[in-house]
Amino acid sequence: MTLLILAVLLTLRVRNEEQPEEMDADGIGSNLVRRLYEGFLAHGLQPTLGYRVDQYTIDVAFPKLKIAVEAVEHDFLISSDVWEQEWEKESYLKNHGWTVLRFSGARIDEDLSRIVEKVSREMTGKSNSS
Repeated sequence: MTLLILAVLLTLRVRNEEQPEEMDADGIGSNLVRRLYEGFLAHGLQPTLGYRVDQYTIDVAFPKLKIAVEAVEHDFLISSDVWEQEWEKESYLKNHGWTVLRFSGARIDEDLSRIVEKVSREMTGKSNSS
């Protein structure tokens, strides 16, 4: 049974790595990022999608306050190479004054309003300290 589960997970992982993330007409790469972005808009926030900082692209950003919000899909399916790239991206952003907030797909699906609250508090804190 354990081998069967492992085989399914590995198959899904390989399929995930083979298919590059497709962008839709709006330039949004995933439904998860779209839900996150639309959640911010619904609460009156004005984020930027796909914001570039040098060689890195942030899923949803608040550039003036240097707040990056990343949607993390399927943690257990991501290869070690992808995790290393994400760690390098986060380190780079933090070293350049950004606050990086990561939220899992499950949390975005289940608790979007609390994510918006958390980001709003972070924005308030950053704007008060400026």
